[in-house]
Amino acid sequence: MSKTYSFSHFRALIVCGLLVLVCGSIAFALKPVLTWASFTANESLRVENQDERAIFSPDGQHVARLDGDTVVLQDVASGRERYLRGETSATIAGTAFSRDGQMLACAHDAVIELWDVKSGSLKSVLSGHRDRVITMSFSADGKTLASGGNDAQSIVWDTASGSLRTVLSGHGVAVTAVAFSADGTSLATGGSDAEIKVWNLQSGHQRSTLSNGADAAVAGLVFARDGKALASIGGDARITLWDLNTNSVRGVFPGPDGTTNSVAFNP
Repeated sequence: MSKTYSFSHFRALIVCGLLVLVCGSIAFALKPVLTWASFTANESLRVENQDERAIFSPDGQHVARLDGDTVVLQDVASGRERYLRGETSATIAGTAFSRDGQMLACAHDAVIELWDVKSGSLKSVLSGHRDRVITMSFSADGKTLASGGNDAQSIVWDTASGSLRTVLSGHGVAVTAVAFSADGTSLATGGSDAEIKVWNLQSGHQRSTLSNGADAAVAGLVFARDGKALASIGGDARITLWDLNTNSVRGVFPGPDGTTNSVAFNP
């Protein structure tokens, strides 16, 4: 069983909900994934539902599972488990790995604990949010972490020192998604009101506000590699492609059935 979606130059083939062929490239997944070709023949968009209770490190070497106030960090090759329990007793609401898999951020209510994956040691405790942290993302080089929370704030952190770099206060509602551009100079933040803001991190100023009239919270964000486009996915699984040169909508498409909370350009 297969299904083909065609939206102008956007085209995807879904086979049994698992194997996706786009412009001759192949993507495999352990759960249904929907993929569209994007701005070039070699770039596509991947959408999926990630289980926030268990995530793989980007290098595929570790799995982090949530167990109350503890993260169970399992080595994929050996099966060995380590238990990361820090200074905060609140239940862990979410985790995020750095791109190289060497750091793990854990959100305990309004506090974030930053762990060294190799040693299993606690690097720093990040305090600055006034309410529960909802979302976190590392920059590509791992030097910076962004977080968003119920306090309507986005905070940018220095991962080496654990210090607060910038507080971005532009949303009047909870910040539900954050994403860095590939070069780390821009940050996109999405709110529970479906509004997206793009920030210049060098100046700390807001570059633009994006809205397409949706009423579902922003669940995921990702910049294209060249930083000229942004993809967003809402709690209603609707995917929007934005042109950041004009701050206009390039396309809006229905996502796969069920909840989706992750969007990524592929490769």
